[in-house]
Amino acid sequence: MISERAILVPIKIGHRYGYWDAEGRAVIAPEFEEAFCFSDGLAAVRQGGKYGYINSHGNLVIACRFDEASPFDGGFASVCLDGRYGL
Repeated sequence: MISERAILVPIKIGHRYGYWDAEGRAVIAPEFEEAFCFSDGLAAVRQGGKYGYINSHGNLVIACRFDEASPFDGGFASVCLDGRYGL
């Protein structure tokens, strides 16, 4: 089980991204088209051409439906859906 405080970094393997821990172990399978660093406990990922957010266990907690997505900061993230931006 991954600690909520574990440091996970996105790693590209072939054409997909997953996450490794500080010891170099793969902890989230490389299933994403794009992946970003964790902030506020969530990381933006892209699947099917859309962005959403996963938690440190690799569970999709915000569906991949956004055209753009930024990292969370202070509990908020900027996203774009159909040309409209919001938090």
